[in-house]
Amino acid sequence: MYQPSNPNVDVVSKNITMVLENLLKNYESSQTPTHGKGEPTVIKTNILIRSMGPVSELDMDYSMDCYFRQYWRDARLSFLGPIKSLSLSIKMLERIWRPDTYFYNGKQSYVHTITVPNKLLRINQDGDILYSMRLTIKAKCPMELHNFPMDRQSCPLILGSYAYPSRQLVYEWQSGKSVSFETGMALSQFDLMGSPQRNLTLKRREGEFSLLQVNFNLRRHTGYFLIQVYVPCILIVVLSWVLSGSIENQPAIDGAMYHDGADSLDDRSGHQN
Repeated sequence: MYQPSNPNVDVVSKNITMVLENLLKNYESSQTPTHGKGEPTVIKTNILIRSMGPVSELDMDYSMDCYFRQYWRDARLSFLGPIKSLSLSIKMLERIWRPDTYFYNGKQSYVHTITVPNKLLRINQDGDILYSMRLTIKAKCPMELHNFPMDRQSCPLILGSYAYPSRQLVYEWQSGKSVSFETGMALSQFDLMGSPQRNLTLKRREGEFSLLQVNFNLRRHTGYFLIQVYVPCILIVVLSWVLSGSIENQPAIDGAMYHDGADSLDDRSGHQN
């Protein structure tokens, strides 16, 4: 008969299962955590960017790979006991309420799923929830290219709720520097000059919606284009001038050679006569 090497493991597992079942017994996943309390649910957000690029002038967009984290409190999921926090399976996401966050200027985004869906769900005793995902985001970036290649661009990322107005759901940056970058991250053709963030309110027919925005301020590397574009073009122009000058002088050279040859023949005929 199988006996676990550590009986306490089974006890803890049973306790977690009991806690979860008790929490979800009368839980309504379609209602926000503050439903009926007269106040909105606050979603705090931060983003850790692992890599950025490419930035496409042709398609007017950019891509990035990031960890996207959301925090909120759901008092319905608070619990007591020796366990301070629960790290749950992503299957639990289907059983609890979660914000319907989407990217307003997104073109194509997806969650990484190799080798498993890259998601994390953690619940603390007081009902504080962490929901983290690894995303690749492609977003629109309107560009002004009048000063290309000595231009600067500001590429925004705007996020908010799809369905909940601000009276039900409010988004906030977790701190003053909620958008951070992995050490050593660099772009191939740009320098990242800053990433200012702000809170917005969008007025729509359905009501007012709380939004978050971060702008990635980019300065293009001019050295790359000087070497790859301008220097070759200058050399081609100079070479064309040299070649065109040689062609224009060619008839004069041929004429001089003709006259020299004719004089030589005249001299020879004179001696013969």
